[in-house]
Amino acid sequence: MVDARRVLEDRAVIRVTSLFQESGHVVQKIDGHNDFGEDLYVSFTESCRPTGYTIAVQVKGGLSYRSARGYRVRVRQHAESWRKANAPVVCVVYDPTTDLLYWANASEQLRSAVSLRSIEIPRSAVLDLASVEAFVRDLREYIDDRPAGARLG
Repeated sequence: MVDARRVLEDRAVIRVTSLFQESGHVVQKIDGHNDFGEDLYVSFTESCRPTGYTIAVQVKGGLSYRSARGYRVRVRQHAESWRKANAPVVCVVYDPTTDLLYWANASEQLRSAVSLRSIEIPRSAVLDLASVEAFVRDLREYIDDRPAGARLG
C-alpha cells in the first residue's frame, strides 16, 4: 500500500528541487539513509557560475504543518545540529491546498532563542519564482554576517 504522507513529502521535495533548478541553482538530494534533518543541499549560482554559498534544506509537506500564524516545523532532535550547522538550515513547507512553498531560516531562529520547539514560518514567507532572488540574497547576507568560524571555507 502506498503511504499518502510519503507521496506528499516526495511532491514537496520535487517542488523545492524544481524551483531552485529553474532558478539556475544546483540542488543535491540527500539520500534517505543519510537524512538527519536535511533533505537537500542548494548551492547558489550567479550568472550560471557557482558562488560558494550553500544551504541545507529541510522539506516538509502537508496540512499538519499549519499553525495559527502560518506554518511550523518541529525541531525535535535537530536543534543543536541546525543551530551549529556550517551551511544554514532552511525549513520549507509545501501546502497542497495553496500549492505554495513557505520558508524560514531555522539556524537563525535557533541562534536567537534559548529554547525552541518549532521553527515558525509566517504565511507571508512564500518561496516561488518571484521571491527566490530575494531569498538567495537574504541567505547570502546571513552567511556573510556570521562569525568567520561559523562559515564554510
